[in-house]
Amino acid sequence: MNNVAFYTKQIDNPYICEAYLNLYIASIIINPKLYNCFWNDTAIHALPLAEIRMVREATLNHPDAFESLPGYDTINIKKYQLIKRTLGAYYDESLPNPLIEKVLKHLKLGGIWTDIIEDDQSYLMLKLLSENDSVYHCGVIRRAKLGFDTWFKEYITQHVPIVFYDKKFLDDLKMIYPELSWLRFARYVRG
Repeated sequence: MNNVAFYTKQIDNPYICEAYLNLYIASIIINPKLYNCFWNDTAIHALPLAEIRMVREATLNHPDAFESLPGYDTINIKKYQLIKRTLGAYYDESLPNPLIEKVLKHLKLGGIWTDIIEDDQSYLMLKLLSENDSVYHCGVIRRAKLGFDTWFKEYITQHVPIVFYDKKFLDDLKMIYPELSWLRFARYVRG
């Protein structure tokens, strides 16, 4: 893996030094190329996906235990959204909901969808508990996806060494910015 290296020279003016930190160091740490390389990597969501796969296996082996599995909750999903027009009539102006169209319309009461359902924020397993004219009442077990920024920070700290070739500059940074978490992983290498 490539190193993130900092080459520095002595800067006496504190305003120039701060500008240097903001323009160059921040830009190197949040590297747009790295960000674009990893933003859609499936490794980001490996842990929640593994957890929901275990839930799926438990559900397939023991469907009656669905409600007792960790993370079980219930939700109501509206079938449609009525919007009142100025003339007093109501119209269904809801956009098609893929969860309704592809999953809920095909489940019988008490049925569990046997595939993992993925949305932008999570993975989930779903059971249709009841329905009426306007709402599906469902049991769900959801595992939230890990946010990219959280994952990226963890990945960088584990896989991309931060190397300084100027010991005084590294010590000064640690003194001035003790709250910067990535400085804990920075190391000095004699140039």
